Amino acid sequence: MTTLRQKNSSTKIQEVTIQVLPETAYALINALKGATKDDQERLNFLIKVWAASLKETQPINELMDSVSDIAQASGLTPDKLNAIINE
Repeated sequence: MTTLRQKNSSTKIQEVTIQVLPETAYALINALKGATKDDQERLNFLIKVWAASLKETQPINELMDSVSDIAQASGLTPDKLNAIINE
């Protein structure tokens, strides 16, 4: 089992345990070793987007709207998005 920690809306850390394939666990553990705070925040954002997409099957336009809402609520601006894309 792999344990992920992420911030909830009240900025407290919550621990989440998920079962993943060994190579997935290895890749995640290596990615988190020495990760900066920005890297950790990006991972948290990606996990939130992924989790939101699992809620139900939605038409693509509704899914994109949901992802946009999550991104905006997380403080992602067009400038920040461009900076992430251009890294």
